[in-house]
Amino acid sequence: MAKSGTLHYVASGEQDAFDWVRELLSYLPPNNYADPPRYSVPVPEGAIEDNLTAEDLELDTLIPDSPNQPYDMHEVITRILDEDEFLEIQAGYAQNIVVGFGRIEGRPVGIVANQPTHFAGCLDINASEKAARFIRTCDCFNIPIVMLVDVPGFLPGTDQEYNGIIRRGAKLLYAYGEATVPKVTVITRKAYGGAYCVMGSKDMGADVAVAWPTAQIAVMGPPARSDSSTGKSSPRRRKRARTSTRCACSCSRTTRTLWSTLHRRRTRLRRRGDPAVAHPRLHRDRPAATGTQDRPAAAQEAREHSAVSTEAHDGHEPTSRSSRASPPTKSWPRLSRCWAA
Repeated sequence: MAKSGTLHYVASGEQDAFDWVRELLSYLPPNNYADPPRYSVPVPEGAIEDNLTAEDLELDTLIPDSPNQPYDMHEVITRILDEDEFLEIQAGYAQNIVVGFGRIEGRPVGIVANQPTHFAGCLDINASEKAARFIRTCDCFNIPIVMLVDVPGFLPGTDQEYNGIIRRGAKLLYAYGEATVPKVTVITRKAYGGAYCVMGSKDMGADVAVAWPTAQIAVMGPPARSDSSTGKSSPRRRKRARTSTRCACSCSRTTRTLWSTLHRRRTRLRRRGDPAVAHPRLHRDRPAATGTQDRPAAAQEAREHSAVSTEAHDGHEPTSRSSRASPPTKSWPRLSRCWAA
């Protein structure tokens, strides 16, 4: 039942269930018109550096140097909150995102954080709905929201697409955009693409958005970004490129067949001495010829010799070049129709 999202907490016994409910109610106000209860805590004196503890300094080393190495987001959450108080909600459901209540300087806050140890922190359908429901609860009871972001994107796969990741993932976007409580975003490591937009980006209404020195804010990850900038394709794309694909005009030929046919025809015309094919750049910059007398003598002689030998082989009388169609005009229309699509 916990994995289906129906339960919020699995108690070990009756007393454990009572204690959990009491702790939950300690974070909530009597009704949605009242402010949540705030406990008095000693105010630290002096600068922030003077009040740092050894546990606080561990935040500098919790994030691994490798961007692909996971870490437990609970370690970050417990060091941010007062006295390591954190009441997690639905811990067994959609474990790639962590939601729960805690206190900062005695004030209740709602925590929404990606969990890199599960699906690398990617958002999926269940995680989006879990976070959206929790954000609406915090907004209903006037509890500020703190987002801890380490999200490389949405979870890929046809199962997610067919089950409506766009439609159901947008629930998190709506819930965060509609929330009127104070919203703070802390980017611990990755913040990529559209997943970062729904995880409390500045443009979505975050009141404060800060980034740690380990933060990586980008449209896509470094491997994909380097491939697109240098023109290099991934191994999967290179394998797909080696596979023949159908022509754009839906004919029976493939694009590889079209390219090979085009190469053979260009080679045949180049051997005939056609300057438009042998040297297309020079021919393009040169004024158009008005007759055969403007062409090089060797090319003209080779073309006439090819025409005479071809017609003699077919059993027809040789005809002048002006009476027969130009080879490029006869060879290109079919390819042009295929590539026009």
